[in-house]
Amino acid sequence: MDSLYAFLKAYDLQQFISCFFMLFAALNVPGTLAVTINMRKKGSYINAPQIAVVGSIILLSFLLIGQYVLTLFGVDTDSFILAGSVIILLLGLEMCLNISIFKGEADAATASVVPLAFPIIVGPGTLSTLLILKADHQSINIMLASLSNLALIFFVLQYSEWLEARIGKLVVSIIQKLIGLILIAIAIQRFKAYLFV
Repeated sequence: MDSLYAFLKAYDLQQFISCFFMLFAALNVPGTLAVTINMRKKGSYINAPQIAVVGSIILLSFLLIGQYVLTLFGVDTDSFILAGSVIILLLGLEMCLNISIFKGEADAATASVVPLAFPIIVGPGTLSTLLILKADHQSINIMLASLSNLALIFFVLQYSEWLEARIGKLVVSIIQKLIGLILIAIAIQRFKAYLFV
């Protein structure tokens, strides 16, 4: 009971906001809207509740046991974070430069899980971001930020056509490029922290 109280007491609004925006960038919510619109046009069935559930399971599982999995494979956290930083950098470049680095064939029947839930929404960049956050933030703040982002992604997936009509492709594109720039900055910050100590 004391450990649960200590866990809940560790909630901090500033940490939550910081975690929320880092995960918002890594999960690429505006990019998810663009990908979803594109997949719907190609005839893929998008199951928003299933994507939200699968994404939550992957995120929370990695947050809780990711370190143990890395240890099992003999990979240290710093190496994984640096490898993830490379992926975050590539994701950012992909969004900013409008190029396709990560490619995958989407099967219309299974698009809700592969590749949309994993690895497009929750991919290596997101998992690396979780480890980066875990180094400096309390777990409850990361969990709440993760679930808040997934709730936002659920809304985006569920109402993608409505959002596209209201926001417009130009605004989605501008937000996507801004998020890409933030991802590049996060990756460079990590490189500086680990390589130039």
